[in-house]
Amino acid sequence: VKGAGNAVAAAYNLKGQLIGKRNDNAAENCCSAAPHFSNTDFNGCGCWSTVNAARLPSRADWIMQSLCSAHLEERLQWGSTGVADTLFITNEEWTSFHNTPAAHAQATGIPAHVIDLATKNMYATGVFTLGGFEKIVEVNCGHTAYVCFAPSGYNGAFGRYADGVAAAKNALGRRPDGTAYVSPQDVHPARIYVGVKGRNALGQPATDFLSRNGLAYGQVYGFATNVAQTTGGRFNDDWHKNAAAPGNTVAGAYYPIDWRWNGTVTSFLHDGSWAFQHKTSDGLYFWNNGGNTANRLIVPGSTAHSIILNRVAATNGFTRMPPLATSEFDQPGIALLTEWIHSTALQNRPNYNAWRLAQFGSTTSPEGELGSDPDGDGSSNAAEFAAGTGPLDGANFLRSIPATVGSNISITLNVPPNRSVQVEVSTDLQTWTLWNVPGNQGLATPGGTVTLTGPAIASCQFFRARVREN
Repeated sequence: VKGAGNAVAAAYNLKGQLIGKRNDNAAENCCSAAPHFSNTDFNGCGCWSTVNAARLPSRADWIMQSLCSAHLEERLQWGSTGVADTLFITNEEWTSFHNTPAAHAQATGIPAHVIDLATKNMYATGVFTLGGFEKIVEVNCGHTAYVCFAPSGYNGAFGRYADGVAAAKNALGRRPDGTAYVSPQDVHPARIYVGVKGRNALGQPATDFLSRNGLAYGQVYGFATNVAQTTGGRFNDDWHKNAAAPGNTVAGAYYPIDWRWNGTVTSFLHDGSWAFQHKTSDGLYFWNNGGNTANRLIVPGSTAHSIILNRVAATNGFTRMPPLATSEFDQPGIALLTEWIHSTALQNRPNYNAWRLAQFGSTTSPEGELGSDPDGDGSSNAAEFAAGTGPLDGANFLRSIPATVGSNISITLNVPPNRSVQVEVSTDLQTWTLWNVPGNQGLATPGGTVTLTGPAIASCQFFRARVREN
């Protein structure tokens, strides 16, 4: 280590704007003039909790989730080829959007970020797609006019409700082959990005930082193979897990996806992350995981389909992200995760579909949809599930018990197990902020009574609680 310090002096968004302050005015749909699009819709709008499941930041306007694998790429590191400037490239790895199709339909996604070390300016770039990444590493193109990068990682790790983003995408139309889209998370092949130096997002000559480094205009390619001929019909994960031996190779080629970044910020539903579920130009499918809808972050009772364990243990065809400064496997951590996934408590924990069946006698009825409010009490089924209240009883909803204690105000709530709660405060019912009191960090609770207490800050205050499943 030769030194340390802040690497970023200014941050620019996907439109090239210097990122500004977040607008919390609900009457304006919280539209921000120069947003960090990872936390908003593609217009820079959407109040925090309508898009994000992550807690409202109390000491910042925006958050960047899990900045992963920031690393140095030196200028012309292969003599005459490579990026034009010495830079750091990093990326947002995953995020947590609100668990509804509507929120996923609004969300922009999460990009890579590139830091110009000469100016300490950081620029968001959409050329790699906006699905989030584990790592994006430069490789040698062997040509002075181009740059090449190999992206790896998640392709849409946007929270537990993976069906929400697929439902929103399918509402716009199915895949070109007529089949339904699945959540794009982990549905991607090996990828290569080829960028053209000196071109902006429209392909025009330009000299700005991203353009001169080939990070404004280019093409993403994915590996495809004829699985019937090369792997016995097995897709990537299945082949590596059940068929491959050390030294085996698979013949194929890299094909361009039918998407290219053009500088226009759109909903993630129009992002290139979905293109890996399409066929290539000569009718092959990309060699991804085959769109295994059984894979989730956590699948109670199934270590084979629980991605968090597979990433830690490097099993079932998944790569791993090792701890810093070591390639050793965390065997106690692997054992703990395995025990938890097989635990009775986790397997008996009701999910939304089980709750829906118990409440409505069906998992497909319209009144059981997440956004429905069959008892007309103003709380959606999603809110009733989170709060542990009855969706068919208008008198059964989450209640808070306010009290004054001297110059302080206390709010008491009864919270179900496996939930977290945060209380927000407002003086005008328009602008809401996190109530800055002890215990309001939104940590998971074992269930039961939660009481928060803090000083009164105005003659008239309004409070609201946000309950989330953990």
